[in-house]
Amino acid sequence: MVDTKGQLASLLDALASEPDTAATVVVCCDEESGGLGSQRLDLPESLRPAEGGIVLEPTGLGVSVAQSGCIDLEIRIDREPRHMAVGGVSAADELLRILELLRAECSFLRHTNPLVPPPRVHLGVLQAGEHLWRTPATAAAQVSLTLLPQVDAAEARGELEAVLSTELGESGKGSYRVIDVCEPIQVPQDLPVVSRLREAMGRGFRLTGMPSWTDATHLLLRHGIPCVVFGAGDLDSAHSDREWVRVRDLVDLSSILRRVLRSY
Repeated sequence: MVDTKGQLASLLDALASEPDTAATVVVCCDEESGGLGSQRLDLPESLRPAEGGIVLEPTGLGVSVAQSGCIDLEIRIDREPRHMAVGGVSAADELLRILELLRAECSFLRHTNPLVPPPRVHLGVLQAGEHLWRTPATAAAQVSLTLLPQVDAAEARGELEAVLSTELGESGKGSYRVIDVCEPIQVPQDLPVVSRLREAMGRGFRLTGMPSWTDATHLLLRHGIPCVVFGAGDLDSAHSDREWVRVRDLVDLSSILRRVLRSY
């Protein structure tokens, strides 16, 4: 509900309450699979908001002007299996060592930004082992490394690949593949749309950052539309088994969006 059905319900309620206000609404598909909808968006110039737009995502009603990006990759380690009692470095041991090495060697993971949480190395998928008493012959993982705003994604990828090529390529006992690179972004805090949200929210207004990729990246970098990320509920419950959002927060979001629409 929080990501993003509830946000859309609030938007539709706000639009229904302000039928005389013109607004451009874009609903995109595949936001979590490369953002193909926003990537291939064909929006006429006349409908592009010159003063900025709003991407609806759960931000706890904070106005996010900064957004993290990431490098997603796949790592595979191969080792000769043996009886577990013999010991030695298994494929799983080596994989974990590589992840710790990335944390230590990649300088972009030490970057900071006051609006978003620190970078992290997220181990999302792990496959290793066939039997408890046999060391894993193969260990494979899908990993995501955070890119904070102001980090150059191409430079970060080059640094990452230099470490992995040295550790895996030269040994011949491992490989890696970059799955995706998502640019981090940051938009000016004095965007007109930010000012409209500030007026609509009053003392409840606060600036924040989005620690995950959203369609705001494609809207800015591919289509020249600077957007803030804004919405009800917390990202913490998104993708969980108990995704939820408070009804009163959706009501508040609808009220804020109505006031923003009226300001036009």
